Amino acid sequence: MNNGQQKRLANIIAFYRTVAMDPSSDLAQLVTAAEQCSALEAKCADLRRLLRKLEWRDDSGFVYCPFCRADEHDGHRPDCELAAALATENANAAP
Repeated sequence: MNNGQQKRLANIIAFYRTVAMDPSSDLAQLVTAAEQCSALEAKCADLRRLLRKLEWRDDSGFVYCPFCRADEHDGHRPDCELAAALATENANAAP
């Protein structure tokens, strides 16, 4: 790489560093949004794990869903809100 190419590359790098550090730039906003998205995905995973723990309640040997009241052996009712929330776990999973 000759001296002119090195200067051009240095200018490009300096430009992108400036843009990335400017909080009003599109790139900085995109980085911030990506970080927020990652944090939300982690929080959703935590909440799904918690819902899985609450999915079935054992009441003296009768295990049922606290939302739709269906027996664990029969599974959730089609209109169960908890089952719908947990179903999104697989639908949103990364390939």
